[in-house]
Amino acid sequence: MIVLKLSDVEKIYPANDTGTAQVTALSGINLEVSTGEFVMLVGPSGSGKTTLLQISSGLDRPTRGSVWIGDLQVSHVKESELVKLRRDDIAFVFQSHNLFPMLTAVENVEYPLIMRGVTSAEARKVSLSALQRVGLGGRENSRPSQMSGGQQQRVAIARALVTRPKLIFADEPTASLDSKSAEDLVRLFQELNSVEKMTFVFSTHDPRLQPHARRVIRLVDGRVESDRPQTPAN
Repeated sequence: MIVLKLSDVEKIYPANDTGTAQVTALSGINLEVSTGEFVMLVGPSGSGKTTLLQISSGLDRPTRGSVWIGDLQVSHVKESELVKLRRDDIAFVFQSHNLFPMLTAVENVEYPLIMRGVTSAEARKVSLSALQRVGLGGRENSRPSQMSGGQQQRVAIARALVTRPKLIFADEPTASLDSKSAEDLVRLFQELNSVEKMTFVFSTHDPRLQPHARRVIRLVDGRVESDRPQTPAN
């Protein structure tokens, strides 16, 4: 089953009054991702990886073309429908973490569950388990300002995983992690992908992580240069 489809997608940022020239961030993107895939986006800085993730998840709109998540054409729906989609079916892990600074780690993680109507007791139980799973057991009462960048990123990842979304987008999820933590995280992604059939689409600059993907898409200058399956490392 196709869970994500991009058809003739183009994204152009127009010139502005500050002198910035027009930029074509994506051009002619045609892409399909099936349920249960584990897809890694690679390519140099400025190749379009972040833009592709934002367009795919409905965080941004394409200049031309269409984007589908399941049966919903996310490139042409109302914001209220996108809010429901993000609440119920997809998750996005940002490079900048996007945590609520006034909330503790466990409060940040349980926030999307509370928004879905999960009881406080159940949300707390599930969120504590998610923090344990990403290696943050014992830090549940820490606020973002009391944690390192890598720890904040793991809170953001726990928050994304806690609702068991069908499709997870992640923009450089290991960028602020040390080598061991990065590999542990990718192995967690692999486990969730294999056991719970979560679909992952994420970007990385780290060549050490590339062997863990089942499919590697390389972007160059806003275009797909290559798209190949592979057998992931154990």
